[in-house]
Amino acid sequence: MKMLRIKEIMRDKNITVQELADKMGVTSSCISRYINGNPTVSTLYKIAEALEVSINDLFNEQEQSLEGYLMISGNFYKITNLTDLRKALDFAEQKANEK
Repeated sequence: MKMLRIKEIMRDKNITVQELADKMGVTSSCISRYINGNPTVSTLYKIAEALEVSINDLFNEQEQSLEGYLMISGNFYKITNLTDLRKALDFAEQKANEK
């Protein structure tokens, strides 16, 4: 099951892959990899900014089953649900804003 809603948000906002790529300053093939792959947290923030949505909006609210680890500032965080992910992403955003 896909968790990211990048394609759906792009469709809703009538934004093409090329337009998103231009906004982010990357190639359209990079955007395709982000959509179909596993982008980093910093990339997710850039995508959210370019799409003018919150980072939480990039994730499917229906998806409740998560399992994995996220590394932020050298620390690993276990992610088992959307709440864990949101907390970790909020923490990452705080760290990014401190710089």
